[in-house]
Amino acid sequence: MLELIPMKKGFFIGERVKLKKPHACGGEWWEVLKAGMDVTLRCLKCSREIKIERGKFERKVKEAEYLDSGNSRSA
Repeated sequence: MLELIPMKKGFFIGERVKLKKPHACGGEWWEVLKAGMDVTLRCLKCSREIKIERGKFERKVKEAEYLDSGNSRSA
């Protein structure tokens, strides 16, 4: 079980997020790995890691899902 660490706007490290556009591999879901000025994400389909600016990340998030409860929420 992961310990959830809050980010601004209610996102958590270890949380799954769905962005507005899918990754090139076809994967839609990403895991939040690190947060700061940049957010590091891992594609859950191909395991590719990317860094994205926090502002761009917050605009691109379509949906988020907690790992523990499995509950989805729109961002």
